[in-house]
Amino acid sequence: MTYSTIRFEEDGGVATLTLNRPAALNALTTELIEEMIDAVDRVRDAYEAGGTTRCLLLTGEGRAFCSGADLAVGGATGAGRAGPPDAGARLESHFNPLLERLFALPVPFITAVNGPAAGAGCSFALAGTSCSPASRLTSCRRSSISAWFPTSARHGCCRGWPGARERRR
Repeated sequence: MTYSTIRFEEDGGVATLTLNRPAALNALTTELIEEMIDAVDRVRDAYEAGGTTRCLLLTGEGRAFCSGADLAVGGATGAGRAGPPDAGARLESHFNPLLERLFALPVPFITAVNGPAAGAGCSFALAGTSCSPASRLTSCRRSSISAWFPTSARHGCCRGWPGARERRR
């Protein structure tokens, strides 16, 4: 599959999936989610075939990690169809299957959050085994990062957030 809204690279055991719509702050469209599903399936299949991929890193291009659904083009609502938009149908057919694939990956899934993560983008950021600022933001204090996420997320909802494992027991 040729990708137009993401970049996918594998190097040294690390598969890097970069959301590549910087002009739209990496907002999600149906096409972008379908490309992400294909890339995640490639990582899973490569690992199961005995390949060298040992980790998936998700990040965003430009100044944002992901601004959520691209409402201008009907990102999560299926715009262009007759009748009212159906966000629930789009969640069930695209977004949820992608999250299920990410949770089921046999390798660690790391999110390198390089800017704001809003709406569904926040869901991706918090879904990772590890959620951290991208390398170019390492000078940020943890308190700066916490402004990007809702209070409940900062207190253990992220699978990899410190203390999350203890809170699930």
